[in-house]
Amino acid sequence: MSNEDTVTTASLLRRAELFLEDKEWDIASNYCQKVLDIEPENARAYLLLLLSSLKVSDKDELINSAPPFADSSFFQKALRFSDPEYKKQLEQCIVDNILLKVRKITENAKRAEDFRTAMELLTKIADLTDVGELMDNLSTKAHALQKQEDYYKGIRMMNSGDIGEINQAIKIFEKYDFEDAAKNIEKCKSLIPQL
Repeated sequence: MSNEDTVTTASLLRRAELFLEDKEWDIASNYCQKVLDIEPENARAYLLLLLSSLKVSDKDELINSAPPFADSSFFQKALRFSDPEYKKQLEQCIVDNILLKVRKITENAKRAEDFRTAMELLTKIADLTDVGELMDNLSTKAHALQKQEDYYKGIRMMNSGDIGEINQAIKIFEKYDFEDAAKNIEKCKSLIPQL
């Protein structure tokens, strides 16, 4: 690559960035393609193509991106062709994006499944950052909610009037150390002969 190519690719990339600022996604994309015609392994051009495809103006906005971007071919090529420092910045975008999604999920969590979904997201960044403590915390919350969900399911089954469901309720109450589990088991057993 000659000095003339470097200046050309640098100026084309800068133009692409300016078009992204102006939300001219297609024009920015075209400028990135011109760069890749000259320098097919330009990590920055691939990242700008990703930004254009997601309709975001800046790399920092990737953190708030709802669509997953880490598996996109543009992002993967940006990682593949980047120097170690730039790669570290790109990986941090993934970490920050996932952590933000996890925070949003857990803030609105109403079911144990919500916490399990958040934990599944964390596994995607486990090799990039330490998520052990957060995983443990989410696991504890998921278990507590699951216990509560099972308890209320047991109560519904106990009150269903169906012998099969009442027997299932007994199994649920036996499974957990609920405060009133013994009382509910006895109630279930007393309901069965009546049915």
